[in-house]
Amino acid sequence: MKELRKVAERIKKVLIEAESNNEEFPWIVDQLSRVKMYDMGLPMHIVLGLIDEFIEDVEERKRIKALEGFDQEHVQKIYEKINVKWNDRNIN
Repeated sequence: MKELRKVAERIKKVLIEAESNNEEFPWIVDQLSRVKMYDMGLPMHIVLGLIDEFIEDVEERKRIKALEGFDQEHVQKIYEKINVKWNDRNIN
């Protein structure tokens, strides 16, 4: 189990680095092909499957990144302030 966790961490690191640095596909395949589990490289179909799964999750990663630093309390205060302004606009 420790070996699986170690491999999973390495794979994730390579894929995140590739995405951040906008690496080319051959670079990603090469890097993942170097990942070893019990001193054996991963089969190519697994490497390609891992890349494919990572690509499918791109929208979720974008959503999460967009929410980084998102302060719900701050947004709530702004909402309440603007709500009061909106409701008061026709009173005067």
